[in-house]
Amino acid sequence: MKEVATITALANLSLLLTIGQAQALMLRLTDVGTGDTETILGVGGQVNFNDDLGDWGLNISVGLSKNVSGTATDPELRLTSFSLQSEDNPSTLIIELSDTDFVGTGPIPFLGSVNGASVVELEYQAYASLTNTHFIQGPMIGDTGLIVDNNTHAFSNTLNLAGPYSLTMVFTVDHTDFNQITQFDALL
Repeated sequence: MKEVATITALANLSLLLTIGQAQALMLRLTDVGTGDTETILGVGGQVNFNDDLGDWGLNISVGLSKNVSGTATDPELRLTSFSLQSEDNPSTLIIELSDTDFVGTGPIPFLGSVNGASVVELEYQAYASLTNTHFIQGPMIGDTGLIVDNNTHAFSNTLNLAGPYSLTMVFTVDHTDFNQITQFDALL
């Protein structure tokens, strides 16, 4: 199970990569430092990861949020990801993008979509949280269900959010064999 207690004080866009049930890597904008610059790049409203990760020979994930895409009062999260499984056994990769400090004043319409140029098995869920905490899966905004094709899938919902809140996108990628690829672009 993921540990979220260690990241509750974050105030920036964050990316969490989990293999199966074990937290593999959590990146945030403040993580750029000695030894990190080749795989992690963070600037205001953007976080990037480009490296291997356990059974996954390559994962490239780019997340965008306010100051680059959207604002605190007109939220927009974007994630583009490419994942290649390099081991010959089933594996699940969970990719989460989360940001805090959005400001709600009542009903807020949300539209989530994902387009997979190459998908084995993918599911996309989005959540809001009035605790304004990263990776909290509060009220569900939407769920695409299981995706096994390369079409665009979408959901929409309106939530009544008053005060500061966070948004979290959760993508579950399931691969069953060697050299399978999942690539997608998603928006909330």
